[in-house]
Amino acid sequence: MKSVKKLLSENKDKVLPGDDVRERIKRELGIDETAPSLAYAHGGEKSVSRGKRNALIAAAAAVLAVIVALSVILPVVLSRTGAPLPPGPGYNKFGDITSADSFYAYGAASIGTILSAADNTEVSGRVATSAARDRDDDDDDDDDDDDGYRPGEGSFGDIENVTATVNRYMSLVESLLGEGSITGKTGAGEEGYEHSMIVSYTDLLGGTVTYTMYYDKTLVSSETDDDEVEEDYSLEGVLVIGDARYPVEGSYETETEEDETGSEMSFVAYTSEDRRSYIAVEQELETETEDGETETEKEFVYSVYENGRRVERTTVEYESEEDELELVMTIEADGRKETLVFEDETDDGKRVLRVSGDLDGVPVSFRIYIESGEYRYVFDNGEEQGWERDR
Repeated sequence: MKSVKKLLSENKDKVLPGDDVRERIKRELGIDETAPSLAYAHGGEKSVSRGKRNALIAAAAAVLAVIVALSVILPVVLSRTGAPLPPGPGYNKFGDITSADSFYAYGAASIGTILSAADNTEVSGRVATSAARDRDDDDDDDDDDDDGYRPGEGSFGDIENVTATVNRYMSLVESLLGEGSITGKTGAGEEGYEHSMIVSYTDLLGGTVTYTMYYDKTLVSSETDDDEVEEDYSLEGVLVIGDARYPVEGSYETETEEDETGSEMSFVAYTSEDRRSYIAVEQELETETEDGETETEKEFVYSVYENGRRVERTTVEYESEEDELELVMTIEADGRKETLVFEDETDDGKRVLRVSGDLDGVPVSFRIYIESGEYRYVFDNGEEQGWERDR
């Protein structure tokens, strides 16, 4: 984001006071054209020089101008320059995951977005085809006649294939770049489960997306030995997305020893009755303190399995670039690795994602305009592609 000083300099004609403003300031300060005088305690007067009087007026005008600029004009300037409006883009939500419940909320929300996109996207791609086929009892619907990307078919360089690939993960991107936290509100259970959790997040248009999970949570083990603490939780339940219900399982293990903390987390949603097809998210966290400095490595990995075989692996992580937060996504399938970088921007007051990366060796660069009913992909060469956005 541009500095305030630079923005004010570039837009000084919009923020500096004109003659009418200066005259109003003089009137409100009670300053007229007659040179004022100072009265001494021992008697007598001394006129204030015109230069000092002008300096007083200029200083007062400058102070009021800055107040006006910061409170009224600056947000408009920021909007016109494309900088995100306060409170700005999302923050690193991975830092909110500090307990079993917060991880289960994250797992349910993030996998829920992928499954929801698979069910509702007009052209659904690999994940949607997998989930729909495994849940559908009608073998006549098991054909692969949709237009989604298939391994070995076409190239990511084709615009439709590029957008199909990206669109499968757009709901996940929104959940991770939207403002606020991914929250999980716990309560009494239903459907034979002890607990319930209402999971929600804010998307990039400010809307709230909500899923419900019913589950049993078990403390498998907890040990404390001197400075070493170990905790192991497990979860079993069902994730409700619209009319669909997905069996879910989760595990959360932490180990703390002196200045080092390690954790292993996993959350799985099954998309077939035999549980051979599923989507899993896992996190491996290592925190180490040395010479007073703490270093943490954290990433989340999503794996898609079909009939017991992993067909796709996607790694998601945050990176900071010049004080701006970026979301980096790496997709591995059929021996190929694709990388996408998402940057949150504002264009004419609208939320926009700038996307760049490498898909099957083809550099890509485009913007995604997020609207109430669709994602509009606008490529640097002027071509456009629209996809359904179910919000």
